[in-house]
Amino acid sequence: MVEIILKHSRWILAVLVVASLACAGGMTRLKVSHKMDDYFSANGEDLEIYNHYREIFGDDDQFLLLAIASDSGIYYRNFQVKLKAVKEKLKEQPGVEKVLWIDDWLPKTLRLTKSLTESIPESHLFISNDHSAVSLIIQHENIDDKEAMASLITNVKNCVEPFGLQNIHIVGKTYFTIILEKFMKEDSGWLFASTGCLVILLLFLILGSVRLLLIALVVPLLSIAFTLGIMGYLGLHINMFTTMVPTLILVISTSDIIHIVKGTGPVEGSQRVAYHFAALLLTSVTTAIGFASLLTTRIQAIVEFGGFVAIGVMYTFLLTITLFSLLPLGKYQTISILDKVLDWVIVNWVARGYRNRIVQFVTIAGFAVFIIMGIRGVRTNSYLLSGIPGDSEIPQNTQYFDHAFSGTRPLSIFVEKKDRSLLVPDNVFPRLDSLIRHHFHSRFLVGPQKDLPYEGAQFKVATEDRKYFRFYGLMNDEGSQVATRRYDSLTQAVAADHDFDQLKISYTGISRMADKNTIDISRSIMRGLFTALLITFIMLSIYFKGIVEAVISLVVNIIPLLALASLYGFLDIELRAGTSVAFSIAFGIAIDDTMHILATYKKQKSSNVHFDKVILDSGRPVLMTTLVLGISFSVLAFSGLEAVSVLGLSMVTGCIAALISDLVILPALIEATIGRKANGARAF
Repeated sequence: MVEIILKHSRWILAVLVVASLACAGGMTRLKVSHKMDDYFSANGEDLEIYNHYREIFGDDDQFLLLAIASDSGIYYRNFQVKLKAVKEKLKEQPGVEKVLWIDDWLPKTLRLTKSLTESIPESHLFISNDHSAVSLIIQHENIDDKEAMASLITNVKNCVEPFGLQNIHIVGKTYFTIILEKFMKEDSGWLFASTGCLVILLLFLILGSVRLLLIALVVPLLSIAFTLGIMGYLGLHINMFTTMVPTLILVISTSDIIHIVKGTGPVEGSQRVAYHFAALLLTSVTTAIGFASLLTTRIQAIVEFGGFVAIGVMYTFLLTITLFSLLPLGKYQTISILDKVLDWVIVNWVARGYRNRIVQFVTIAGFAVFIIMGIRGVRTNSYLLSGIPGDSEIPQNTQYFDHAFSGTRPLSIFVEKKDRSLLVPDNVFPRLDSLIRHHFHSRFLVGPQKDLPYEGAQFKVATEDRKYFRFYGLMNDEGSQVATRRYDSLTQAVAADHDFDQLKISYTGISRMADKNTIDISRSIMRGLFTALLITFIMLSIYFKGIVEAVISLVVNIIPLLALASLYGFLDIELRAGTSVAFSIAFGIAIDDTMHILATYKKQKSSNVHFDKVILDSGRPVLMTTLVLGISFSVLAFSGLEAVSVLGLSMVTGCIAALISDLVILPALIEATIGRKANGARAF
C-alpha cells in the first residue's frame, strides 16, 4: 500500500488540496447551537416516555423565571401596581404565551398580604423565603431561532427597566442557551488562537526552519477546512463538543510531522515516509479508533464530535505522508539546542532510568498508590446546568432561585391509568402529591389532586379522557445522583401501596433525560473504549504476529486511563457527558508514543542491538510530541467551559502518564517478557 501511495503522492495530494478548498466554503454555514435534544440518547424506554409526555403535555422547560427584588417591600401597593403593569407588558411580547404570578391563584378583589401568601402552598414559586423579592413565570413558545431567543430576553429586560436591572434575576433554558452559545463563540475563538500560537512557536523550535514550519502548517489548515466544511455542508452546528474539533486537529497533526522530520531513517522525504509509514498508520488509526469509539454513545452531539475528529485525524495522516514524501528533507536537517537537550535527557536520564530497578519500582508503586487512592472517589453525577463557569450569571441566578424560591429544575411526574375504564379513588392523587413533595422536596407542585383555578388553564395536568395525568413543579438542582435516589425512593413508596397498582408512574421531562443520559453516556463511553481496546489489540496482534507486544501495549495504555480516573477522584470531578469523553480522547492520543516505540522495536528486534537503541531512535520525537501535546492542551484547561477545561487537564495528565509509562514500564515489560537484547552491546 505504501508503494502505491508514494508513487501517486502528487496526485493524491492534489486531490486532497482540491477537496479541502472545495469544502472550505461550508465553514461559512456553520453556526453555534446548543440544543438539549442533541445530548439525549437515541433510544430507550426513558426517551419513549419523554416523547409521549411531550406529545400530550408539551415541553416542561419552555419558561423563564424572572425575579424582582424590592428594597421597600413587596406588599406595598406601589410595588404591586408596578408589578402588575410589568406583567401585562410582558404578555404583549412576541413569543410569550402566559405570564403567571401569585395573583392568578387569588380572587381579584383580595389584597395581597403576607399572611395570605403564606397560606398558599404555591407561593414558594412566586414569593421569596424572606419576602424581599417576587418571581414571575413566563411561559413562551418553543423557540429554536437564536435571534428570536435573543429578542425575547432583550424584550423581557426592557419590560422590567422601571425596577432597575440590578434588582433582576433571570433563569430558564432560553436564557441559558443564549449565554452558553455566546460563551462558546468567545471561548473557542481565543482557545484556538492561543493554542495555534503555542503550536507554531513549539514547531518552530523543533523544526528549526521557517520555511518547513509554513509547509507543516498547511496540513492542519487544510484538514480543518475539510472537516469543518463537511460539517457545514451537512447542515450541522457547532456544539459544546464540536467547538474543540479544530483545536484537536491542529494539535494532533503535529505528531506525525515531528516523527517524520525528527525521527531516524533515510534522508529523502519519500524514503523517510516509507520508513515510518507503518508506525504513522498505526498511530493515526488507533487515534481515530479512540475518537470513533464515541459513536457508541448514540448521543448526537458526541457522535458528531468523535466522528469528525476521527475523520480529521485520518485526513491529516494522508496530507502529511503525501506532502512530506515530496520534500527534500535532507536540506532541513538541523540540530537545534532543543535536540541537544533532549538527546542529553535520553542518554543520561531515560536510558539509565528505565534499566534501574529502583526507578521501575518507584514508578509502578507510584502509579499503583495514586490509582488506588484516587479511583475510589470517582462517581457519576451532573447538574442541569453543568459546564457553565461558576462565576457567570447563569449559575449565580440558579443558586439564587434555589435558595430564595422553589428552585429552577423542572419536575415532571407522568401518570397513566393502566385500564382506562377504572376509576381513580378521590384520595389517590392527593396522597401521590404528598409523596412527590416529600421525596423530591418540591415546594411548588401542581397536579390533578384537587380542583383549583389553574387546572386546565395555567397548567395542563390531565387529558380530557382522564387517562393521562401529570404532576408538574420545580425543585432545587441537586444533581442527577440525588434526583435519581429521590425517584427510586418514590418508586419504592408507590410500589408498597396497592392503591397505586392501577397507575403507571414515571419520572420524566428534561431533568430526567439529563439525569439518565449522565449514566448512559458514561456507560456507553466505557463500552466504546473497551471496543477500541479490543480492536487495537487485534490490530497489534496482526502487526507483531503475536500477542505479547499487543498485551504489553494495552497494559501500558490502560495505566494513563486509570491515572486519569484517579485524578477525577482526587479533584472531585464527576463523570458526565463533558468529562467522560476525555477517556476515549486520552486513549487515542496517549497510544501514539507506544506505537512509535513498538514500531521501532519491531524494526530492530531481529538485529544485534540493545534496547537502548530503540530508546535512542524513538525517544527524541516521543519527547517532542509529548512536549507539544502537553503544552498545547494545557491551554484548554483555562477554558471557562467545564467540558473543555476538564479535557485540557485530562490531556495534560494523560500525556505525562503515558510518557512515563512508555519510557519506564514499556521497556521493563518488554525486557521481562521477550528478553533484554537479541545480541550485541548497549547503544550507549
